[in-house]
Amino acid sequence: MNFLFRFQGGLCGMKREMGISVREAIENNLLGNVTVAAGEKGLDRIITRVNIMEVPDILNWVKEGELLLTTVYSIKDDLKAQERLIPELNRRNLAAIGIKPGRYIQDIPPVMLEAANKLDFPLLKLPYEMPFPDIMMPVLDEIFNRQSAFFQRMDDAHRHLMEAVLTGGDLKDIATVLSEIINNPVAIKDDVLGTMAKSTMFDDELFDDYLAFDPAREHPIKVVDRFEYYRCELKSNRISRIILPVIADGKTYGRIFAWEKNSALRGLDFSILERGATIAALYMLKERSILEVETRHKNEFVDDLLSRDSAQKQSAIERGAFFGYDPQKRYVIIAMEIKGLEKTLFAELDEIDKTRIKNRIIRIIDEITATNGKKTIVGVKSENMIILLPVEKDEPNLKQHICRMGQEIVNRITQEIKGISVMLGIGRFYMDPADLYKSYQDARRAIAIGPGITNRSVVHFDDLGVYRLLYQQADQEELLKFYREFIEPLEIYDIKHGTELIKTLEAYFECNGNLKKISQELYTHYNTVLYRIQRIQEIVGINLDDPRDRLNMEMALRVQKVIGR
Repeated sequence: MNFLFRFQGGLCGMKREMGISVREAIENNLLGNVTVAAGEKGLDRIITRVNIMEVPDILNWVKEGELLLTTVYSIKDDLKAQERLIPELNRRNLAAIGIKPGRYIQDIPPVMLEAANKLDFPLLKLPYEMPFPDIMMPVLDEIFNRQSAFFQRMDDAHRHLMEAVLTGGDLKDIATVLSEIINNPVAIKDDVLGTMAKSTMFDDELFDDYLAFDPAREHPIKVVDRFEYYRCELKSNRISRIILPVIADGKTYGRIFAWEKNSALRGLDFSILERGATIAALYMLKERSILEVETRHKNEFVDDLLSRDSAQKQSAIERGAFFGYDPQKRYVIIAMEIKGLEKTLFAELDEIDKTRIKNRIIRIIDEITATNGKKTIVGVKSENMIILLPVEKDEPNLKQHICRMGQEIVNRITQEIKGISVMLGIGRFYMDPADLYKSYQDARRAIAIGPGITNRSVVHFDDLGVYRLLYQQADQEELLKFYREFIEPLEIYDIKHGTELIKTLEAYFECNGNLKKISQELYTHYNTVLYRIQRIQEIVGINLDDPRDRLNMEMALRVQKVIGR
């Protein structure tokens, strides 16, 4: 015979609200004239079910949280079974055992009393004259009433949360409803969009704690189910911060933060937070779907705007207002290449993580350009981003201003997002809007050539110098032949003999042929440098004193960087 009420969740606080403690059952006279025979220290265990034991294999049927009633008839002559019973019930997390002596046993076996005291497992002595149903029914009625009240409050909380969303509310409204129900401050973080919504019961002190939280450095003091407990030190007092992940389809979309500032969280509070996490997950999924559609349309707009096809370009201009594009303004294109986004840092991360990082980069771009009085449009292409930066045609020091702003963006991204590197290429300003695609081509060329000729992470197309001409050389095969004639023999020699002829040749042109400066630059003996220069001339068959040979060798070095050798 097994009488029970089922509940979901494993939190102690929730069990307390879904059941009744042994102590309360005794104090409220639900168990009649019982006495605590042993295990008094365990009276705060929670009863959620009631069971009766009159078969030897009862251990196969008992459940956590049960109050087990018995006359010990089935094991009255089995001393080993009596010795094992209490430890086994304790191991299975039962609430208590009630034994009725007088018919089959005269007294409760001492071995059971000893085990109950040792394990703080409540052992109750039931009055002989009281039938089991008279003990069971009051306890079950009380559990039923508590569970009914619990579920009613849960339904009320769910209704308020759904009303907040169905009436057009957002994460802030969800956080506010949760905060009002649990009477504690709540914040919800959207990891994908990188936004934070806080309840009205929120102050600057909690906001500082939220900003300071770093899961990589701070570890929870305990974890119960999915709830992580952290100890946080506020100026006013020391309280607990509880964090619950917002999960959908097995993926984490965000987190719910709750602070025990006004009162300790109870079982119902945890259940309500879990319900809030479910509703927040649905909201985040909806927002992500909207974001994906908007991003796709924005990328298509940027592609069409930078197209050479006049029809595509005109179509983009007509729908550009939706994305903040003003055809009366002039724009410069900045191309961004992000190294490590797909190949290294994100090798084991899913699309949510990638989207989160990309959105974070876009926020950084928007924040920095906004502080400079600019409102950008950002398109995304895999590892690359295209930034449309509005400019004034008579803006003073335009190039320097854009380069400085670009460097701010690079510095902030690499500082906040570890494991990636960023390269910015800046195109020229073109007065005619129809030439905007040229600015994009300039920016892409700056990225393609920049790393080979400069250590800077921000390169303006104008800074490429003669490389602009080499990159535009249509006959790439001729460039390759030029490289093979003058530079490849030196590369082969360096690889074979472990020398540094190419490095010495580069220093030769950087130091204007001054051998003393070359030796200082390379930290190499003067005679060694002289020997290397002679070997270069012998291997390639040129004379560096000849202006034409000297020009060919210098151009060949630049061709080498353009073709990526």
